[in-house]
Amino acid sequence: MAVRRGFTLVELIAVMVLLAVLSATAIPAIGALSSASTAGAAEEVARRLDVARAHAATNARQAGIAVDVATDTVSTLTVVDGAAANLPVEPGRTIEPMAVDRMFPGVAITAFDSGGGSGGLDAIWFDAAGEPSPGTAGGSTSAMTRDATLTIDGSVTITVHRLTGLVTR
Repeated sequence: MAVRRGFTLVELIAVMVLLAVLSATAIPAIGALSSASTAGAAEEVARRLDVARAHAATNARQAGIAVDVATDTVSTLTVVDGAAANLPVEPGRTIEPMAVDRMFPGVAITAFDSGGGSGGLDAIWFDAAGEPSPGTAGGSTSAMTRDATLTIDGSVTITVHRLTGLVTR
């Protein structure tokens, strides 16, 4: 009896059909995972803006976020003794800066406009009334001339409305 070597044509076609079916179901799932990561990052940034606004209104103390597009970092800050510091959530515990690309791999901050004048403004601050102002991470502010926007992955934009401070996505 002859020794059989290799695979028959039917076996090869069956494997190729199986791989095609698996690929057809896996590829859309990978796209959905990327979309979910982008949505998750946007929700977290919007939540940090809401927390800063609520902290400012509740404690009558300036609070906000600083954004570093180059390092994909969002810091939630308040001003203590004239200097910016991480926002406290309870005694001895603060909200640490969020590295977007580490928390949500493959996701990046692609644009940030603080709603102020020219460049150099890398933060949005809220006052005791919850009204926003563009400024620097150090705590200085200027007049807000338009809505502030932060874009994640070029597809999801978070807006801080100039007149009300409302955060929308």
